[in-house]
Amino acid sequence: MSANIQPQVEKTTLHGDEKTAKGLLSSLATDLTELLRGEVLLAKAELRESVNDAKKGAMGLGIGTALVTAGTLTLIAFVVLGTAELFGIELWIAALIVGLVATGAGALLLKSSADKFSTDNLTPTRLQSSLEKDKNTIQEKFS
Repeated sequence: MSANIQPQVEKTTLHGDEKTAKGLLSSLATDLTELLRGEVLLAKAELRESVNDAKKGAMGLGIGTALVTAGTLTLIAFVVLGTAELFGIELWIAALIVGLVATGAGALLLKSSADKFSTDNLTPTRLQSSLEKDKNTIQEKFS
């Protein structure tokens, strides 16, 4: 769910005596206030989206961990017995071999899910872009 919020600044047209310095400053203050309000709304929306993505990642980690654990425990019993029977080795040696393989596979799954928590996914990139555009616009107006 991607929120596409852009700050909306009302265009003010100045007529007659509103072209005075006081009128211009008042208009500028109003425009800047509206711009800042829009930026705050954008920041809130982007933060909400980032939190939702983090929740989804956490849910995936929890469900993935539970499924890997249940499935692995069931299969481990089968594979340990099969390995011991197939290779004619003791159960504890077969359990060690299978346990190491299962642990490695589970660690890989957890690593891939944990990547969803990277700081790149939590950075408000649209807000940064919008603020950069606003900064450039303001600099152009005053230079």
